[in-house]
Amino acid sequence: MAVTGDEGLPYQASGGKVLSFTLHGGEPLLLTLPIPNIGLWEVGLRGGSAAGLTRKLAGDGWVTEGRSADSLGYRRVGKGQLALTFSGAVHDAVDYLWLREVGKVKGAVEAEDLKAVCTGGQAQAVIELPKGVVRSPALVGGAIPTEAVCSGGAALRFTPAKAGDRCDVPFDVKESGDLGLTAAWLQAADQGSAKVLVDGRPAGSVDCRAEPAAVGARYGLGTWRLNAGQHKLSLVANEAKPVTLDYLLLKPAQRGHEAECLIPLGEAARTMVVKERFGAEPKWSGGAYVKVTAQAGRPVRFGLVAPRAGRYKARVVEAKVPAGVAARASIGGQPFGTLDSNGAGEALGKGAEASLTMRGGLNELALAPQAAGDLALDVVELTYVGRPRWQQAAALALLLVLIGGGVVALRRRRRAS
Repeated sequence: MAVTGDEGLPYQASGGKVLSFTLHGGEPLLLTLPIPNIGLWEVGLRGGSAAGLTRKLAGDGWVTEGRSADSLGYRRVGKGQLALTFSGAVHDAVDYLWLREVGKVKGAVEAEDLKAVCTGGQAQAVIELPKGVVRSPALVGGAIPTEAVCSGGAALRFTPAKAGDRCDVPFDVKESGDLGLTAAWLQAADQGSAKVLVDGRPAGSVDCRAEPAAVGARYGLGTWRLNAGQHKLSLVANEAKPVTLDYLLLKPAQRGHEAECLIPLGEAARTMVVKERFGAEPKWSGGAYVKVTAQAGRPVRFGLVAPRAGRYKARVVEAKVPAGVAARASIGGQPFGTLDSNGAGEALGKGAEASLTMRGGLNELALAPQAAGDLALDVVELTYVGRPRWQQAAALALLLVLIGGGVVALRRRRRAS
């Protein structure tokens, strides 16, 4: 092994020098790379590609293939030294090694770091991804990673033994308030489906079966009024197939229920795309909008969480997109107008509003398209007005009964005296 010039190489070496070595099939050549902190790193080198040469990285298993020919792939490794060995019976040279840290999704609560508790089945952190995994097209724009890797290089896999098995995943809320919850999942042919609960309350379901395998799909779990402290996301298996959670996002509500935090119901998730703002796009509420490709006559449904039962003033604001269509909107079967998503380009919508009654917890927002095309939503604003009329009537009736009973009792006392 020696430092030599780049004469005879098919490229000009960095600094004009390379590390040349000859292996005879015995002791391998060992090089170490300093890792400054734990995380997901892409590792690569220039050179070291001769036929018959085997390259092997120490540490955790491969995450996925690299972005380029000189990349060895991604590794989730800790702080310290990462060993790279060369073995075989060849003569070769290495110009340089390189490391690039792959950042986590901004604000993500990494699922692999949470202490899951299972009632049936098991949950464990995983780093291996299916072969041929791609980046899901269901989340685009903004600062979204383009690489087909999990945020932080790992995820939490819940493997139930049977339908009905449950996995509780605790997460912390720092400040009390209205928070929009979303979750990112691994999708693959061997993945299953599960019902989702937030603190024991229904938050829709997730179906992670898909081909090809993909990472990055992120779906809403609703906007909830949560107190500071620990809360719980629960997965209840629909079948004995795994469900793999990448990360959670907790987003303070700005104008209300951001569209990306609405719970997709039925077939909505299959064609849903979350488009995050990046650059000069319109200032969508919360920085994103949701688009679903719809068929004429087939309503697109979302779950909408009301903090308590009562009468609300609701305002649903659409986004404008080039292939957008108009749709009749309703909440809990109560119609309140038409939303038109059609625009020459991406733009802010005008919205429609109405007064209606909602039950506490999960309600259904339905959009019935008038033609095939895209439906796009920006935000749903809910303003609590008061208790339902039937509750007001019941309270008034009870008050009258109490008053009447008091009058009768007073008269009896007077007669007795």
